Amino acid sequence: MSAVEIKDDYNIQEAWDKACGAFAQITKVDLTTSPKLTVDEILDQIRIKQDADDEKNNKFKAAKDVIGKTLKFITVLGGIAAQGASMVFAPSSLCFNAISYLIDTGAKYKRIFSSLAELFRRISDVLERCKIYMRLPGDAVDISLRKIINEELMCFVDICALSIKVLKGNKILTALKVFAFDSDEGVRGQLDRLALLVERESQMRATLGFESQKTSERAIVETRDGTKKVTASVDKLLTFERKRDADNMAQRLLSNIDANLGTPSETYKTIQAIYKRRLNDQVQGSGQWLQHDPLYTAWADARRSRFSILGVTGDEGYGKSFVFAAIVKHLQEVYSEATEDMTCTSISYYMFDQQEMKDLSLIKALEVLAWQIAKADMVYRKELGSVNTAGINQIGSLCKQLFGKSYKTDSTFFLLLDGVDQMDKQHLKEFVQLLEEWQSTASTWHQFTLRVLLIGRTETMDKIKAQTGDEIPVIDVASANRDDMINFINDRMNKMDILGGSSDPVVALRSDILETLTNKTKGDFVNVGLLLDEISGKKRPSEIRDILTRSGESRSDTIARKMEMLNETLNDEDISDLNHLLTWVVFAEWPLTLEELEAALFLKSREPSLRPLAENIRDRYSSLLCIRGTYVYLVSDSIEDFLRTKPDSEGTRDDQNLDTIGEVSEAEVRIVRRFLESVCDPKLFNKFGFDEFFKRKMKGKTVRIGVDIETAHLMIVSACLEVICSKTSPSVNALLRYAENNLGEHLKQADPSLTQPHQKMALGPQLVKIFADDEVINRWWTASSHQLPDLWIYDDKYAEVTLKWLQDSAVTKNISEEERKWVRSLSSKSELDADLLEHIARVIARNWLQDGQGNLYIMLNAVRGYITKIENRKDPKIERLITNSDAEQVQASQILDAATWAQAQIGLDTLGYEENRNLARTLRAFDKYDEAIEHFKLASTLAHDNWLSQWGLADCYAGRKEFTTAIEILEATKKGIENGEIGNAEELRDELAEMKRDLAGWNKEAGRSEITLAIYEKLLQESPHDYNTALALMTLLHKQGNYQRLFELFQSMADSTDEDSGFDRQIQNFHTHHYQGDYHEALFASVRSDREFNIVLKGYEAAITAAKTRVAEEKKARKPKEEWYALTCQIDLMHYIALLYCSNSAENHDRVELAINQWLQILHMNGTDDLFIADRQTLAGSQLAIVCFEKALQYPDTAAIYLEHLENVAALKRGEYDLHDTYPARLLARYHALQGDEQKIKNVLRRHIKLNLDLLSDDDPLNDWQGYNGLAMHFMFAGHDADALAAWSLITPNDAMGNAGNPATSDTTEGKLEGPLRDLCDGGCGTYWTFADNFYVCKYCEYINFDQQCLDKMRNGTLGVKICNPDHEMLHVPAYDSVERQRIGAGNVKVGEEILPVDEWLQRIRKEWGIKSAEEFRQG
Repeated sequence: MSAVEIKDDYNIQEAWDKACGAFAQITKVDLTTSPKLTVDEILDQIRIKQDADDEKNNKFKAAKDVIGKTLKFITVLGGIAAQGASMVFAPSSLCFNAISYLIDTGAKYKRIFSSLAELFRRISDVLERCKIYMRLPGDAVDISLRKIINEELMCFVDICALSIKVLKGNKILTALKVFAFDSDEGVRGQLDRLALLVERESQMRATLGFESQKTSERAIVETRDGTKKVTASVDKLLTFERKRDADNMAQRLLSNIDANLGTPSETYKTIQAIYKRRLNDQVQGSGQWLQHDPLYTAWADARRSRFSILGVTGDEGYGKSFVFAAIVKHLQEVYSEATEDMTCTSISYYMFDQQEMKDLSLIKALEVLAWQIAKADMVYRKELGSVNTAGINQIGSLCKQLFGKSYKTDSTFFLLLDGVDQMDKQHLKEFVQLLEEWQSTASTWHQFTLRVLLIGRTETMDKIKAQTGDEIPVIDVASANRDDMINFINDRMNKMDILGGSSDPVVALRSDILETLTNKTKGDFVNVGLLLDEISGKKRPSEIRDILTRSGESRSDTIARKMEMLNETLNDEDISDLNHLLTWVVFAEWPLTLEELEAALFLKSREPSLRPLAENIRDRYSSLLCIRGTYVYLVSDSIEDFLRTKPDSEGTRDDQNLDTIGEVSEAEVRIVRRFLESVCDPKLFNKFGFDEFFKRKMKGKTVRIGVDIETAHLMIVSACLEVICSKTSPSVNALLRYAENNLGEHLKQADPSLTQPHQKMALGPQLVKIFADDEVINRWWTASSHQLPDLWIYDDKYAEVTLKWLQDSAVTKNISEEERKWVRSLSSKSELDADLLEHIARVIARNWLQDGQGNLYIMLNAVRGYITKIENRKDPKIERLITNSDAEQVQASQILDAATWAQAQIGLDTLGYEENRNLARTLRAFDKYDEAIEHFKLASTLAHDNWLSQWGLADCYAGRKEFTTAIEILEATKKGIENGEIGNAEELRDELAEMKRDLAGWNKEAGRSEITLAIYEKLLQESPHDYNTALALMTLLHKQGNYQRLFELFQSMADSTDEDSGFDRQIQNFHTHHYQGDYHEALFASVRSDREFNIVLKGYEAAITAAKTRVAEEKKARKPKEEWYALTCQIDLMHYIALLYCSNSAENHDRVELAINQWLQILHMNGTDDLFIADRQTLAGSQLAIVCFEKALQYPDTAAIYLEHLENVAALKRGEYDLHDTYPARLLARYHALQGDEQKIKNVLRRHIKLNLDLLSDDDPLNDWQGYNGLAMHFMFAGHDADALAAWSLITPNDAMGNAGNPATSDTTEGKLEGPLRDLCDGGCGTYWTFADNFYVCKYCEYINFDQQCLDKMRNGTLGVKICNPDHEMLHVPAYDSVERQRIGAGNVKVGEEILPVDEWLQRIRKEWGIKSAEEFRQG
């Protein structure tokens, strides 16, 4: 289990929706809406307005640099976060929007640059730790890390939101025009939370293989009268989490499976979110009828047969999706507990949801199903780990690979599929053939059980049933869902004011509604919903009963009638607006927000509505449109089907000249009517609907509800072009991001050959302008538009579509001659340099090299992408760049060549200060330090006020670990500013403080800790509320052993108040660093006596009380984010106060009870899906187990109390099963082993022994080592050393058995033999083992291994790290001996002094432990 346990129900899109909602709540701004200006545009405007004559814009440069640095990290992390996920808005785009809104809000404040520079310095310093990802492709990053990275980016958005709140809300600071964002508790809290996330992400990164060696946690030491005394339990508490994570085999295996299968875990998050939403949207009690349905109950009982299929059928809107959710929930509840025969039952599900899942491939569905089973079934996980599905695109072959090995196991799989009618048709055909094969071969599955659920529309399910010979039992929801329909109708009626009360007329009317709708609508929930909408708008019982008389009509009739009612009740303008909305909702590439649709309506009417769109939808359009969160959807897919299949679009287009038509009189209608009747027979007259037409004309109606399918994409193209070409406007900015990303797709859908000439003529000038006008290009190719290179530069699809439009003469009719000449050059074979994107490339080059705008990483790659595109056109042998390159893939010469090209494009004879500095910054960003140093030096010679280039130069030397040189350069730069030689010291106070922090860090790295100490002391004097510097000072004092000064610092912080929180600075320091192990370790080490213990304890208690207060306050204020932060703070402090109690309990046993009480409180907190809180609860349970085990041994008279706690913790249900999760159970077994109670040992560990035996049941010996590893650890704790050593002996080098006949080739020299194990010596020496070969395993600690040298050091107290205990008994795993391995023989094992076949040994274990196979259990 990893340090941060990732819950499977985490969904990226939902999480970002919540983050956007929180941002909107705090700032009153929709984060998904494009800001008025980009980050760089806002910064430029502020500079022009405020600092034109002010110190050569030093503040601006500093802010811009540090924001640019942040943007770089955000872009890299955002790309990783969105990898494999279906996202409406990319995480990094939302982050860029947040930055833009923040800077725009601060534009009016005089010293905003200093404040922004300091804020983003804090952020970029934290994100600096994520720099490793710049050298990795996004898909190489583990899924668990991606989840945490998403949390980091959402935390960044929160920081921006709270900073905006500071700018808007603090009147005193507004008057002073100066801000210190991190002095605000909310901002500071989120900064700290960001640091927490990055810290934990860093730990997980180390766990998953980013670091070559795990590090041992330093122990918390107990001090008594100046003498350190380390207790074994605290040692284990401190090492448990790190050790558990570093050795998490299950997580590593799952990560490998996830990568091999194309990251199904990401798709599963979307699927799980849909499932949860369906559960939340259900009326209470839905689906309970299933538990009494004989077809369902027979299928759901896994004991009845080896294989069974169940079908559920019904048309759209009949509740199939809710039935599916009810089935998933019911099965999960039924099979949540371990079965009597100890077999594993796994529930896996998938929905083919066309609205939210673009990939309707059954291949992806099967991979997601397999992934879910692998998480739950330890044996299947092992089998799947050796499966390779690459290149398999046939369903039968894929299923054989994914599930073929399972047929020999005793597992039970439930494969649940919803929406099979939306599945790829060829895949469905192949899958039905597979079902027939399973039906015919299931009798050969002696123990394996498989259940398949198929839910789909009636037509599809009828075909499946016919193809399988009518052998599939099928539930028709239309006839089975009566109970659900009754619940639904009652729930809706309960929400209607007109049906409130208990009077006899109301009760009778409700009864009539319930009976009529239940009986006449035949289970159609959409139809019932539309009818209930009609009913809710009526006032009289007679009107309602009139609606009931029509309730037997089809759904399409109800929809048509509803639209007709809207046609009757809405005026032309409202209908026109509704049609516009329907067109966008039906034809947009992704769901649109309210703000985006309001912008679309603004483009249509040219003025904003005085009434919010949300209000209009709720009051006028609710029968067709609904709002979920901030997004707008159709009420039902049937409405889209109705709109798309409407026979004509008459009356749906807005006529530009309606005002010239005039009103129609009754007499005029009679004249026309008589004429038509004279030339048409009645049948033809009725066929054309003239009666309806005349009625509409008499009412003055000129527009009817509907969408024009032929012109829909063209309308959206026109809107996108207008948004891009318009000047910045709050009214249309919301659509800019959509226009940027989807213009190409709508151009592709809107065929120019089917477009009217006048429409093409109108589009032409704007279409040319977005590719040729620098001002317009700068509007849509902004710093935040990082997806555009992927869409337009790396891929030619949309460029080719655009050229097809520009080759139409009507499109270019109204453009200038110069523009027409340029368009002609694009199709000229003689002008190979001419390209649709040539003007865009020049703008990017200028923004990168001259202005230093945007993300240097993205900008350089875009420039190189364009350059290689042109070069490849001229010479196909030159490789074209088709994706962003990381630092290792880019050579310094390529960056310099790109700069030369950009210089020519911009028209510069030479590169000046800014160009050389931006080039140096780019080289530094790509880790080309030597070349960066050269250009920083050159830049420094080109300007007197060169402190930024000198600072960059120093940073480069620090990047090369040349700290002495870096210090010399930065010290000289700092002194130059302080002496007035360059810059202005007063204006650059924040920058000087940051320089000091850099100097402190570099001096520390250079071994000059006294200088670092002095810098920290001075910084803290200048800024007492700088809690990060306080932490750095405390950890440095701890490292130096200066505990008197450390304790004085701790006490002094209680003497002053933190102005933002109102708490004293000591409490605020606790809250700021609640998650920092270094902070707590330093505090614990400063405790030298009971007096100091009581003072530190008092500090913890006050901090916990304050955290609880904050939880209550934020909950009352309905601020979930702030409440979460306060709660995590409280839990962490409770955890550390428990450790404080334990580490000082040698002479006060009551403190152990107090520690246990803290952990129990954590475990008994209300359950939450939050991954961090759940992780802390898991850790609390493990630590509680360690303490209770030791105290039960230490105090036999009260052992029963501790054993009860230990048994409860051992019984806690874990997530994915892993060896480390069984530690509490192994400790309990160890206790019974020491008491000699063999039966209790077996009762505790039998299930775990069985699971590891099952791992050895497949035909693949390459992964058997996992089962042997598990058996070895469990047998050791059980006291069965002979069996434990036998299991260890079977973890051999990979070629051991193959070379058994030739010992000479099995040389055991280090490095020549490799095995599957990944164990590190916990002494920190760097020794590691890949097979069982001469190491010592602790019989008490959680998987602690030593080599002989480190074991000796640990026992004599010279190891250097506190881990394990000298008194602990060790199991010695002998050195690997190839000669002895040959003597024992292949397929045999040595158990004690006995040699016997491995199969015989395993069978003996089953017998001794009372473990029956599933087949034996059934026969018994």
